[in-house]
Amino acid sequence: MFKRWPEAAGYAAATWSAGYALLGVTWLLGWNTFPWGRAAEDPLDPGDDRDFLVLLQAADAAPAAIALGAAGAVAGLAMARGFTYARRPLAGFGAAAAVLLAVIAPDGRALTVLGYLPMLIGGLPFGWPPVDLGEVFTWSLCHQFVLLTGGLLWGLATLVHVRRGRGACAHCGGAARWTGAQLLRWGRIAAYTGAAIPLLYAVTRWAWGLGLAVGIGATELAAMHESGLVWAGVGLATFGAVGAALTLGLAHRWGEVFPRWIPVLGGRTVPVWPAVAPAALVTMVLVNAGWRILVGAFVTVDPSNPMALWPLWGLAVGVATVAYWLRRRKECLQCARPALI
Repeated sequence: MFKRWPEAAGYAAATWSAGYALLGVTWLLGWNTFPWGRAAEDPLDPGDDRDFLVLLQAADAAPAAIALGAAGAVAGLAMARGFTYARRPLAGFGAAAAVLLAVIAPDGRALTVLGYLPMLIGGLPFGWPPVDLGEVFTWSLCHQFVLLTGGLLWGLATLVHVRRGRGACAHCGGAARWTGAQLLRWGRIAAYTGAAIPLLYAVTRWAWGLGLAVGIGATELAAMHESGLVWAGVGLATFGAVGAALTLGLAHRWGEVFPRWIPVLGGRTVPVWPAVAPAALVTMVLVNAGWRILVGAFVTVDPSNPMALWPLWGLAVGVATVAYWLRRRKECLQCARPALI
């Protein structure tokens, strides 16, 4: 793994911010790079008038992007260079940037992409689904992941800055605060919660595939079968169930050691980062989608719809992921901090 990431985090956040400021300049110049507004129409764009981002115009958004990007470049460099005179304002700026970029600004389509991606990849050799991938993966859609990347970089830069400010190890944060038993208990509660929610969603979509109108009207279900849209829901449900099973691995032994029935890998230790990194990505897009659901700008759901639980889903997967990582990480090579107390 990248051993010098604390030293690079501030510079990476500053570089991202400077790049986004330059992107804002292209909006002022009239280039076709504006990712929001009515120009950002694609098959996965919700286009909801309740979402203020859909109503943005390039000329209005560019000054804010340039100003905030420039400020972020300066703040990121200050963090990287260990500037301590404005430690708390810098930490506040970094935390706000991380939340804005990872949670508030993306419009929820990142979760849609991750849900459909296995079907797109698996069906590509067979020409199914019959869509032009170039029309799906537009700049507007890719921009969602640009924002998420910025949020991640600012989160890491702020974490390092705060650790340094309180005199702790920038790599591990200092002394452990929880025992392995506590982490396992909390992780299991979170993992089972994070697995139950997508299973509730999956059951409804599988029922639709079987012709059972669960939560919708019979006329609407018939229209979905006629158009074939119901099978997309079944596919999403199936991959959601796979994700639920993987979530349980964050709190069970088979998530740390490959089961012996798996060819080649059976009995070997599961690498930490290949398990944590996908879970962290899923957490980010789930938290973003959950926020959009809460403000009513992604999809409209009623309390009886399992999607109403998605805000809790992201939180649960996040807690399970952090607990798994804390249990699995080894002694810090920088400060010789023990793995667990």
